[in-house]
Amino acid sequence: MPATARNRSKGAARCGRLAAMLLASVSSFAAAVALPPGGAVAAQRVSTRDVRASGGVVRFRAVVRNARRCTWTSKPPLVGFDATVHCHSGLVARAARISANPSTASRTVVVALAVHGVRPTAHRWQVEQSGTPPRAGSTAPAVAPARGGPVSGGDSKTPCIYAGSADWLARLASADLATGLTFGCVEAFATGVASWSDWADPWVIHPSAGYGRWLAADPGGRTVVLTVDLAPTGEITTDPSWRSVCAQGAFAGYATQLAENLVAAGFGGSVIRLGAEMNGTWVTDFIGTTSADQRSWAQCFAATVSTMRAVPGAHFLFDWNVAACGEAAPLASYYPGNAAVDIVGVDAYDAGCPSAPPPASTATFASIAANPEGLDAVAAFAATNGKPMSIPEWATTASNGAPAGYGDDPFYVAGVGRFVAASPDFAFQSWYDAGDKGVLQLGPANPQSLAAYVQAFG
Repeated sequence: MPATARNRSKGAARCGRLAAMLLASVSSFAAAVALPPGGAVAAQRVSTRDVRASGGVVRFRAVVRNARRCTWTSKPPLVGFDATVHCHSGLVARAARISANPSTASRTVVVALAVHGVRPTAHRWQVEQSGTPPRAGSTAPAVAPARGGPVSGGDSKTPCIYAGSADWLARLASADLATGLTFGCVEAFATGVASWSDWADPWVIHPSAGYGRWLAADPGGRTVVLTVDLAPTGEITTDPSWRSVCAQGAFAGYATQLAENLVAAGFGGSVIRLGAEMNGTWVTDFIGTTSADQRSWAQCFAATVSTMRAVPGAHFLFDWNVAACGEAAPLASYYPGNAAVDIVGVDAYDAGCPSAPPPASTATFASIAANPEGLDAVAAFAATNGKPMSIPEWATTASNGAPAGYGDDPFYVAGVGRFVAASPDFAFQSWYDAGDKGVLQLGPANPQSLAAYVQAFG
């Protein structure tokens, strides 16, 4: 992130675009087509024999623009099927979880979407398998847990947003209106806390913050991306050996408390950015400058992840999230290992890295992406380790900032859009939309960036 946007305690936003995660034994039925006026029906077929063999749950997603109502039907009826979905004036996505059972497990099921009201401009179907293969001789579970909601540990390409903290719901509504999206993935920050008690009980999960109610309104379709330091500032500033102490498991009790509190508050499917931007000297839980410190940092990360995953009801996705152009240390020197990482992320603004000089152009994006720990390098590292990638923070920044960005820059936005679209394994990207630190918002004040964003992700 730009130097002016470091060390902040942030609060959330959401991904209103649909995943494209397609797993073995269930075909993808995604297709964008024009539909005739209200009442039109588009149908998809899926064999529940395949569903049952691969874990028991299929999620159907549909996106409809400019429709007043959508109705789901299925033949034969299926367990856990959402019967009705109301479409708003903008883009809407809903998931219907369908459980195969003995009465339907050998049949092909037809699921239809009927659109009512005004003429819809487009619709898209998507079918994805969820769950793990059952043990030999067992039956498929009635409901399989969905890890991370609409953000998956795979190629979901979910749009998320950070809308600030104090008035994040109002800002989220403004972003929805400006982009035509309905963001279902919001980012929140529980960083910079001084004590273990505040670290294990983050403000984000308290009822007054509003995130819990927002999640509960659509638990299968919404996700919080939560940023948490590896330890509170009080621990780090008083004990220079905190990395090795953590690596030895001394903080496990606090990690258990954090995970238990998150699960109890309904955040058990969150994406966790643990120790984000760890290669930046501006963060308190910095990786350090020696190879020993960096090894200990990685072991601390792995120990914390292992402890949190062991809590019943925890289905977290852990994002190992570097900062573009941070400390010039090899990524592998502080990577905690594939077992501890679900997603490999990089924060990438259009400022803070050496890049091509103004004015903004396609070349400036390419120059920024090619920087050390930039988009290109992190994408290669993620692919080498078989992990999906993310951009948990990005945006355009003011041209008079410190450091200076490119202002209302559609070239950078379009460049990120092309990068995400071309990636074969990309989990999510999140625009920093709080309107502070010289970072520009998605709205009429920055029409070129907004238009490029809608073109790329709308």
